[in-house]
Amino acid sequence: EMGCDAEYVDDVHEELVCAVCHLPMLRAVGIHPCAHAFCEGCLVAPHTGVALQECPTCRGAVGSTMPMYMVRNMINGLSVYCVHKARGCEEKVKRGDLETHAATCGFAEVTCTHAGCGATVLRRDLKAHVAKCEWGLVTCPKRCGERVPRGKLEKHKAEECVKRMVECEKCGTKRKAEASEEHRKRLCPDREVECEVAGCGVMYKRGARAEHMKEHAERHVELLAAELKALLERTAVMERSIDWN
Repeated sequence: EMGCDAEYVDDVHEELVCAVCHLPMLRAVGIHPCAHAFCEGCLVAPHTGVALQECPTCRGAVGSTMPMYMVRNMINGLSVYCVHKARGCEEKVKRGDLETHAATCGFAEVTCTHAGCGATVLRRDLKAHVAKCEWGLVTCPKRCGERVPRGKLEKHKAEECVKRMVECEKCGTKRKAEASEEHRKRLCPDREVECEVAGCGVMYKRGARAEHMKEHAERHVELLAAELKALLERTAVMERSIDWN
C-alpha cells in the first residue's frame, strides 16, 4: 500500500515524502544499513509481492527494515482535509485521525438501510431519507397486522388488505375482505345454490329458499318418500342376508 494521498493543509516537507510513490509516507520504515525511509508497502514489488532486495534510492542491499515511529508520528500529526471535502465537508483533521473521521463524516456516501432501495445518500441525509423511503416498512393503518413497503401501501390497502371493504358481485352488499368468502359460500342471498333435497336439482337464489320449498313441497315429499322406500328395501335385503343363527 502506497502513501496517503490526502490533501494536506500545508506543504509537506520533502523528507517525509516517499521516494517511490512521491506521497507522504504511510507506515514509514527505514532500510538498514542505508537508513533511507519509504512507505512500508513501497518496499514490496507490486507485481510479485516479493520484498525488494535493493534500496530504491541508493541501490544498496536491503539488510533489514525497521519501523520509523518518529517519522510516522510526524506525518500522522500533519493537518489534512477530509476526503469528502468535494462533497462539502470543511473539517481539517490530523492525518492519523483521518480514517476515524471519514468513518463518521456526514458527507460520506452511504447506502439506504432498507432492503430493495439501494439509494446512495450523504450520511447526514440518511435519517431524513429513511423516514420517507418508499422501501421503508410501515404498518397498515387498517390494522390488518401487515407491514409493507411505504411505496406499496396504497396498493395494499386497495387490493390486498384483509380489512379493506369489498362489494359482493351478486347482492351488492359490502363487508371486510376477510369475511367475503364466508358470505359468498354461506350467506349471500342472491347467489344460486342447489336444492338440498336429493333428486330435486333445482337451482335458486339462497334468499328464495322458503319460496322454493313452498312451491316444490309436494315434489319434495315424493322424493323423500322414494328415498325412504329405497332405504327400507336396502335394509330388508341386508337383514335377509344376515345369518341369525
